[in-house]
Amino acid sequence: MSTPWNLGELRTHAKKNSDRTTLELVDSVSRSDSIFQYHVFTARDALKGILNYEEPQGVENWMFILGGSDRQEEFFYAKVVSEANLISCIHTARSLLETFAQLVNRIVLESAIEVSKCTPKAVVAKLPNGEIKTKLQELLASHWFSYTSAFTNTVKHRQLIQHHVSISFVDNIVGIKVGAFEYEGVSYPAYWANEFLQGVIDVKNEIIDLGRALNCTLAHGNA
Repeated sequence: MSTPWNLGELRTHAKKNSDRTTLELVDSVSRSDSIFQYHVFTARDALKGILNYEEPQGVENWMFILGGSDRQEEFFYAKVVSEANLISCIHTARSLLETFAQLVNRIVLESAIEVSKCTPKAVVAKLPNGEIKTKLQELLASHWFSYTSAFTNTVKHRQLIQHHVSISFVDNIVGIKVGAFEYEGVSYPAYWANEFLQGVIDVKNEIIDLGRALNCTLAHGNA
């Protein structure tokens, strides 16, 4: 679990400076975190009570996959719940990073970048050397940030990525598998839903860590 980001410190800073925009951005971070958690837990539990995780290769699981179960409609709905919340979870994490970039632009860079042009990469380019710049550079260079961006862009602008229930004979597990895909010449592998969720959680936790670095900047009077 990530150490919490004290949003109260940012609210105090914003109120002291009568900065309504920053207050709205902080509120957006708080609500996004709650929405993120909702989607993670819902995606994780979507097929509980339907798939038999104790016997991955059991007959009932195969009946679902082959379309012959008496509970096929329930199974289909659970798959929709899983896919919808996996997509929403990764989209929320990506949006949270954009909101963080707006916060840094507002607090540290004193709105040097136009709101419409403020992206994490634009913020990195403007930031002076320091903890926020280093951590943000590391996040933008990470595999899971690249995956998150490629996934959301593919789903928004091209097509949905394969999402199906799979049984592994090698690992003797059953569950949702998010398919492999390619984006801008880069190939991304297939992941089990739990791997997908953990990767996206890691991205979100890095943003929380960046938020704590932003608080430290405030505490040292550099913003």
